[in-house]
Amino acid sequence: MKSKINKKDILIYIIFLLFTSMSIYSLVNGGGDSERKFIINLGTLIFFGGGGIVYFFLKNNFGSEKLIDDKTKIIYESKQKAFFSFLGSLVFVIMGIIMIIYNSYFVGRRMNPQIAFFIGIICVSFFGLILLVSIKRLINAKRILIEITELTLNIQIGFLKNEIAKIPKNEIVSIKEHIVPPNNFVLIFVKDPEKYIRKGFLKNTNYKITGTPININPITTNFSSNEILKFLNENINI
Repeated sequence: MKSKINKKDILIYIIFLLFTSMSIYSLVNGGGDSERKFIINLGTLIFFGGGGIVYFFLKNNFGSEKLIDDKTKIIYESKQKAFFSFLGSLVFVIMGIIMIIYNSYFVGRRMNPQIAFFIGIICVSFFGLILLVSIKRLINAKRILIEITELTLNIQIGFLKNEIAKIPKNEIVSIKEHIVPPNNFVLIFVKDPEKYIRKGFLKNTNYKITGTPININPITTNFSSNEILKFLNENINI
């Protein structure tokens, strides 16, 4: 159910629109002649423009519902989390581009141009990847994170693509919550864990740290790790 717009919301929207419009006008009409003014105007645009969009979607509970299908025993990823991931990564990509193009602004300051350029490259590379993944998840149909069938527990393990690991229920030994603030994980312990170790640079990391290569990160959903643990325990008899 969408929230009603009250006087306070109208005032907040006016402030967002005012500062966003002022920054756009200043950029278009020469307010960005110097690097310092350009950075300030662009930062204002990102903060108030992006902030206004975030506030609007928060007030209207965009994607905040807990997506779970009790009949098919499925938990879906959250569109809201993908949206905020998109906004956050977009901000860092833009700031990275600014640091690359206008690295000379840092001459004579604590951060020299070479360091600013290097940080900018890292921001664009790392957050650019997250940005692309977020866009893909927003455009595509909602992804399944967990699915419990009659014989298997299916878990989403793909980052860039949709990839499901199917674990037979009779191979599951135990399910536990692993507390690592600020994000807790749900660990799935199986009889033959080496069979589920994935190829890659960090293929053995989870196994060495937790004793199992299979974990569920609730950060992409609107569920807590405790709620996911409860869902699994209620639908899998160990």
